[in-house]
Amino acid sequence: MKKLLVFIGVLLSISTYGQSVSASKIISFLESQSKTEITQKLKDLGFTYKGESELAGNFKEYTFYTTSEYGTELINIGQNDELFSVVYKLANSNFFNSLKEKLLTSKFEYSYSYKNNKYYESNNMRIGINIKNNILSFFVALK
Repeated sequence: MKKLLVFIGVLLSISTYGQSVSASKIISFLESQSKTEITQKLKDLGFTYKGESELAGNFKEYTFYTTSEYGTELINIGQNDELFSVVYKLANSNFFNSLKEKLLTSKFEYSYSYKNNKYYESNNMRIGINIKNNILSFFVALK
């Protein structure tokens, strides 16, 4: 009976969060800053490449998405001459809150708010949090 309960717990956690990107994957994306490597990891997780766009200030953005029973998750990988970013829109608010708590550690201090976003900074990273839309934004210096 105990083995059955453990199996059901594992199965539920995989089906609930199996497609989502973990905190460690986000950190590895920010560290590697390799579009090829990130694209492969996202494809392995079931994400589809949607396309590339260029925004103001020579900022290139690459969009990936996946759809689950909770809705569509989007990940935008972006960069310009100075900055590398990962913007992750989650479909599940429980996973959003869990990921936010894992990544927004005591190393970060509240910096400012802009529209629906609150920004927190550490020595080497800025995290933007949009609770209303389940969006986490991560910004680091371009290598």
